[in-house]
Amino acid sequence: MKSRVVVFIWFAVFVFGHYSCQKTEDVIETYVELISPAENSLIYLPDTLQIKFKIKTEGDIESVNISVVNSNYISLFGTNTIDAPPTDEEVVTTINLKPLQNFDDAPYYIRITVNYHKVKRDIYFNFQLDNKPLVYKGFFLFSSSGIQQTRIDFYNPNLLDSVFLIVQGVYIDSEISSFNNNLYMLTTTPEKLKSFSINNQVLDWEAEPAFPYPAFTDIHLNKDRIYTGMESGQIVGYSQLNGQQQLTTEMMTDSFPEKIHIMEDFIIGDYLSRISGKKTLVTFYKETGVKKQSQPVDIQVVSFATTAYPYQVLIVGNKNQKGIISQYHVQDNYFVAAREIEEGIITTVCEITEGTLLCSIDKGLYLHKYAQNMTIKLIEFQEVPLQIYFEHISRQIIVQFESKLIFLQYPDMEEISIINMDNTLKGLQFYYQYD
Repeated sequence: MKSRVVVFIWFAVFVFGHYSCQKTEDVIETYVELISPAENSLIYLPDTLQIKFKIKTEGDIESVNISVVNSNYISLFGTNTIDAPPTDEEVVTTINLKPLQNFDDAPYYIRITVNYHKVKRDIYFNFQLDNKPLVYKGFFLFSSSGIQQTRIDFYNPNLLDSVFLIVQGVYIDSEISSFNNNLYMLTTTPEKLKSFSINNQVLDWEAEPAFPYPAFTDIHLNKDRIYTGMESGQIVGYSQLNGQQQLTTEMMTDSFPEKIHIMEDFIIGDYLSRISGKKTLVTFYKETGVKKQSQPVDIQVVSFATTAYPYQVLIVGNKNQKGIISQYHVQDNYFVAAREIEEGIITTVCEITEGTLLCSIDKGLYLHKYAQNMTIKLIEFQEVPLQIYFEHISRQIIVQFESKLIFLQYPDMEEISIINMDNTLKGLQFYYQYD
């Protein structure tokens, strides 16, 4: 049986007369019994939460408000209001709970506010929230379509495809939010950041880069923001919901970020000098966008990768016709270590786990384990791969060529399927949902 929690509340209503300083006190007895969910129960998101409770009181209730709040007593999913609810009878209301991006503001409460004439009382019942596991739904595939157009197809896990959208602009890069069900894409001609509703298959909003060099270079999603590198020399953070600018880093007038990486407290960019062509790692504070430091490098950066250490990052690139993976301490601004990849120049890379990478070198696909300083050749292709993707649930590797995708099962590298396309392939984004 579900446990029933009864909260017994006494509170006073003070009435002041117009011509007297004497205070009179009315005491209203109020009982609130939470019938369901049981207090301290765990609710998985998304879900539809049915709340049942009973109020016993001698006073006249004008209304009652029901909401789910965090530790700061901020309503997370809106507030339901019931006017003149019956007393000593079961009251039922329903709240739609969406997934949360993080759970830093726990604990969570069901708040029931009983409103009398000019007074109210808040009653809190503790319970727990967590997101349901993500389920792999397929992937979006970007390809060229006509003159200055990008075609977006969706493939389900069985590789059955459907056309999602055909949009103006040449594809640069993309990101996806399972939390908001939005697909984000950078384009050139025109220079745009576009946000598409996955559910409605329409453009939600778009943004343009800043002058004097109005062009985007890279995109990275982190929590509730979508970050872009710009040729103007800035990194800008936008709201995922409406595209409003929420953060702009200091402008580097003589250089611009080719690659960006977002950490818990810092934003780091691989900056290219407009004058000398030299590279510099520039770090900004994530909270303010203020520049923290610069670190000159002689690495042609291909990608950033995460580590098990919160203030460190792996920088994957090339130097002296060899691959190199360097471990950089962002907070203290120094290089911890570096690994040379003797097999050759790295052309593309993706992460399997922290410190375990898939790297493309010439026509070969390699596995690199940074902690063990070990590089293993997995397979050789007839063409040079343009991009590599790793799907963590099915543990499949998808290798992108100019007009072909090859699907491999990791770690035995058995070929699962091949998709041949008429269009030139540009990129791919995996799609997950909270089921």
